[in-house]
Amino acid sequence: MGISAALGSSALLPAGLGFRNKIINGGMTVAQRGGGSVSVGGGTFTIDRWGASMASSNASMAQSSTAPTGFAKSLQITIGTGAAPASGEYFNVYQVIEGNNVADLAYGTSGANQIAVSFWVRSSVTGTFGFSLLNSAQNRSYVASYTISAANTWEYKTVAINGDTTGTWLVDNGAGLRLCFDLGCGTTYSGAAGSWTGNQYIGLTGGVKLMSTTGATWNITGVQLERNYQPTPFEQRPIGVELALCQRYYCSIQFDIEMYALTSTSYLAWLPLPQPLRGSPSITPNMGGTNYTGGSLYWQSSYPNAVRLTATVSSNAYTRLNSSGSTISAEL
Repeated sequence: MGISAALGSSALLPAGLGFRNKIINGGMTVAQRGGGSVSVGGGTFTIDRWGASMASSNASMAQSSTAPTGFAKSLQITIGTGAAPASGEYFNVYQVIEGNNVADLAYGTSGANQIAVSFWVRSSVTGTFGFSLLNSAQNRSYVASYTISAANTWEYKTVAINGDTTGTWLVDNGAGLRLCFDLGCGTTYSGAAGSWTGNQYIGLTGGVKLMSTTGATWNITGVQLERNYQPTPFEQRPIGVELALCQRYYCSIQFDIEMYALTSTSYLAWLPLPQPLRGSPSITPNMGGTNYTGGSLYWQSSYPNAVRLTATVSSNAYTRLNSSGSTISAEL
């Protein structure tokens, strides 16, 4: 059987068989933060590269072992006490794709390419749901719909979307394309499906708002977004590759340094990162030790694959400096 027959007679493979999926961690397997249940607020993460935003915290997000055949993990949302969203409220699960990875879509030009979005989804609530695509400024958006027919049953969904020939779309290390799954957007952020608009539409007008139902659940995995006329099978990348892709945006470093300081009370070292970072990160140090009185971690754009450690130590004494997990986030 030829490649085109295996993937579909009209499949377009612009970059060969590998790395056609622009979504990172679409199989929800990488969870450097632990993957445990977290309360959703503004920009909440627990599975790598997948965020959730909710105007009022009334839901939790976690990595789940409930998954369709061929997958090991999914992202699960669980609603607490249900409440319909107010007009200016929103609740969505999203991934922001770096501009460098969507330059070939040529959005904002007359040659904008079609994409195919596919995913597996499961919910305790049935009906027509929405998802959207937005640019960095969120002044260009496209709303699409999909229908869940049976409760608590995995269903495979595919949507083809024409490229946007208008607007400004970043092709650098900024936010290139935002994919949002609507779980409770009010009328301000909801629009009709099927066309590009100059509005910040995140959800579907008249669509199911999961946050309205007490105890409702929604799971998703196998998310793929590709430059293509039709979807191809989910790209199962090796776990080591998927982890490396995630570490451009987030990582946790551990270290244990022992020294004997003679006269100096300042210590400086460069600590390697697993991957060069996308851009300037937010760093949360978690350091301690013996004869250590303070320190910090810095990142410089000229050294994207390392952080600089500075510490104040006791002179003429044995010093031990360690971290069980200092976090470094360059998420979009």
